[in-house]
Amino acid sequence: MYCKKCGTKNKDDARFCANCGAKLVVPPQQPKQPEQLYTEPQNETKQPNHAGKLSSKNWIIILACVIVVIAVVFAFQYFNSGDKKEVTATTEDKTTAKTTENKKSSDNSGEDVADGDTENNSDTDKSQALSYTDNESMDLSACTDADDYEYVSSDDNSFEFAYPKYLFNRSYVNDAGNQYTLEYANSDKDDDYEVKAVISSQKAGLGNAVKSVQKLYKQKKKAIKKVTFTYPQGGKTPKLYQGKSSMIVMGYLDSAKTKCQYVLITSDGKKDYVMQINFVDSDYKDEYKEINYVVDCMYRGCSFTNSTYQMRTFEQFKEDDMGVKK
Repeated sequence: MYCKKCGTKNKDDARFCANCGAKLVVPPQQPKQPEQLYTEPQNETKQPNHAGKLSSKNWIIILACVIVVIAVVFAFQYFNSGDKKEVTATTEDKTTAKTTENKKSSDNSGEDVADGDTENNSDTDKSQALSYTDNESMDLSACTDADDYEYVSSDDNSFEFAYPKYLFNRSYVNDAGNQYTLEYANSDKDDDYEVKAVISSQKAGLGNAVKSVQKLYKQKKKAIKKVTFTYPQGGKTPKLYQGKSSMIVMGYLDSAKTKCQYVLITSDGKKDYVMQINFVDSDYKDEYKEINYVVDCMYRGCSFTNSTYQMRTFEQFKEDDMGVKK
C-alpha cells in the first residue's frame, strides 16, 4: 500500500510507513463469501415421470383394443374367403355350361346360316335365354292367337322376331347376340327334337342384296329332298320390298316326309338374315295343321320378312283369311 503522507510504497501488511514512520491506514478486509451451491427449491413438488411407465389401467385398455382389432381382421378374412369360394363355384358352373353349349354349336355347324362371315356364331348357355322357353310339354293348341306369342329384339339390335309361348323347352343365344336357337327337344341329342328354330343375322356374303339371297337360297334348297313351297314362285328372282330382298323355300329332308324344313332368307346388302324352322311333321298331307300355323305366325312376326300382314288367328289361317295388313 502507499503512504498517504509521503507516497512511499509499503508492504500490504505494514502498519507504519518505512520512510516517514506515519501510521498506515489499513482498509478493512471484506469477508470471503462462501460458494453457493444450487439447491432445488424445497417448496416445489417433484412430478412423477410417466414416460417410462404405464399404469395397469392403461395396459388393460391397450390389450382390449388389440383383441378387438384381431377379431375384426379374422372375421373379414373368414367372410371374404366364403365369397371367393362362392364366386369360384359359380364361375366353374358357367364355364362348364358354356363349354357344353359351344360343343353343341360346333356339332350343329351344318344347320347354321353358314356362308361368308361365320364369326360370333358360338352358342352360350344362359339358362333359358328367352322367357317362356321352359315348357314341360309342347302345347300347340295353346298357340292359336297373336296373344300367345312373345316378341324379342336381338342383343345386337339387328332384328326382331316372335315365338310361341307354349312350345319350346330350351333357348340360347350366341355371344354376339345375333343368333337365337329355340327348341323343344326330347333329350340332349342334336337330332332328337320335335321343333327347332334358328333366327340369325350376319355380314352380307356378297355385299349385294339380291345375289346374297340367291346364293343362300341355293344352298338351303340343295339340302331339301322334296321341295313343297317356294316364294316367290319358281325360286329364281327374290321379292324386293323396302330395300330388302327375300326368298322362301320349304320342304322335307327325308323321303318319308317326316322332317320338314322352312327357311326365310332376307338381305339388305349389308346383312343377311335367316329364319330356319325344322320340325317333325305328323301328317304331310295336312296343310292346315297347328305347326304350320306356328310357322306362319313366326314369319309374320319377324322384322326381316317381306310380309305386309299382321299375325292372324288359327281360324283365319284354316279359312285362308289373310287377316289385317300392318
